Amino acid sequence: MADIKISDATRVDALEPSDMLPIAREGSAAPFHATMQEFAAFVTQLASSDPPQMSAVDAEPGTMEQYARADHRHPSDGTRAPIDSPPLTGKPTTPTPELHDSSLSIANTEFVMREIASEVETVIDSPTFVGTPRAPTPGIDDNTDLIATTEFLMNQGATDQPQMDGANLPGVSRRWARQDHVHPHDVTRAAVSDIPQPATTVPTMDGVAMPGVGMTWARSDHTHPHDDTRYPNTNPAGYQTADQISVTLQAFAYRDSPSLIGIPTAPTPMPTDSSITLATTAFVRTGTRVADTPPAGQIGEYLFAQVLQSSPVAIVNNQVLNITQITLSAGDWGVSGNVGFAFAGGGATMLSCGINTVSAQIPTGGTPINMLQLGGNVTIPASNMPIPATRIVLAAPAIIYLVATGTFTGTGIVYGTMNARRVR
Repeated sequence: MADIKISDATRVDALEPSDMLPIAREGSAAPFHATMQEFAAFVTQLASSDPPQMSAVDAEPGTMEQYARADHRHPSDGTRAPIDSPPLTGKPTTPTPELHDSSLSIANTEFVMREIASEVETVIDSPTFVGTPRAPTPGIDDNTDLIATTEFLMNQGATDQPQMDGANLPGVSRRWARQDHVHPHDVTRAAVSDIPQPATTVPTMDGVAMPGVGMTWARSDHTHPHDDTRYPNTNPAGYQTADQISVTLQAFAYRDSPSLIGIPTAPTPMPTDSSITLATTAFVRTGTRVADTPPAGQIGEYLFAQVLQSSPVAIVNNQVLNITQITLSAGDWGVSGNVGFAFAGGGATMLSCGINTVSAQIPTGGTPINMLQLGGNVTIPASNMPIPATRIVLAAPAIIYLVATGTFTGTGIVYGTMNARRVR
């Protein structure tokens, strides 16, 4: 669009940012052309950058060409005090109210001094006070002719703890005791709870004399019961004589080394009992004539463990393994067994088996061991090795293992049986 004058402008929304507008430059009355951006920058410079002031001078319209922005804000006038509770400083003054004024007007020092000069009159003899007269408060316990103020009276209340000394005295203090004071307990006197009380229990008769330790006292009319643990001095009907008692006791045994007759009986102990309890024939069971099994803990008790050939255990070359095991209770046992070996794809040159109280270990000296060892190129495809009975004495329950090992080629399996019989 060509350069135009502002009076020739069409609608504002039809102007382009690059259109030239005539404006007046500061310091010159002649108009100059400028783009809209330059015009906006020029107008912005006219805005005042000084903060608004609040002075104590009269208001005036001002002469500056700059304008105030719409969101400007005047500060509080620090030279003025607020109407509500003003914090005045320096020496503020106020008009002096009329004499005897009793309104809400502010009283200055001049008003106060004039009021005092007109109202105060000293009357030495029989003064008549009005309003709320005041006087100096005498010291505590003062007994002179000074005027007693209300403060003096309140100060006369005692502040010491009340005493309890057991002596009656009228007292000489000029102070008064407060209404809610509390006296302490008199520690020089026994408490009521410390006074021994009469006994409420029935006297006993147990045949043993003693002074007693009870804190209550027996009443003078108390009565002891009859001692039922003693014979009376006379022998009333129903009591036996010494001879009669001797005859009666003949049917009873002494507790110390009794000589029993007839067929004495006693409770049968548990099969595992090994104490000093009397053993009955049912407990001993030295033999049997029927097809029964001795219970656990008795002589002849039998235990058995087996690994069948149809369900064997795989064996590893030169490694000891447990084939099976039995848990035995404390006692004297005879234990025996039988071990079978079988190999495929090779054979064994050395086989060992035995019964041991240690897991996965071939027993040594003193414990039965069955070993078969062949040298050279001879191999054994299978073997069945019996283990003779061996004695095992246990003071506590223990696990007994049937163990085996071998040196072989190919693959191998092992199986067997182990049985135990209680000797005693």
